[in-house]
Amino acid sequence: IASEAIAKIRDFDPQNLSNTAWAFAKLGMTHEPLLDAIAAEALTTIADLTSRELSGLSWSYATLRRPDGPLLAAISSRVVASIADFQSLDLSTTAWAFDAVQMLNDHLRDAIASEALKKMDAID
Repeated sequence: IASEAIAKIRDFDPQNLSNTAWAFAKLGMTHEPLLDAIAAEALTTIADLTSRELSGLSWSYATLRRPDGPLLAAISSRVVASIADFQSLDLSTTAWAFDAVQMLNDHLRDAIASEALKKMDAID
């Protein structure tokens, strides 16, 4: 499956990239060439990823204990830029993922915390 995915990775849309990473992470399967291919392709389409896809990718790489620095840096920047689009689950998943790989910087943490507080205030 991984070899076929790598061969067709350029045809994957953002959801396919996120779902594939998630599936391998859920199974606990670290396939380095596939993860490298997903990261490389995700970097080319980072602006098109939804909050769910961004949080899913970060969760997948964190779960596999494989922090891809360039990918996670790009995800972090994109999260901060689009934080208002994040639902509570996406916020908590992203915060956990970046903390798990020790890449939760102040800027990202503050953006997530601020948006989480806004969402909690909206519950009242």
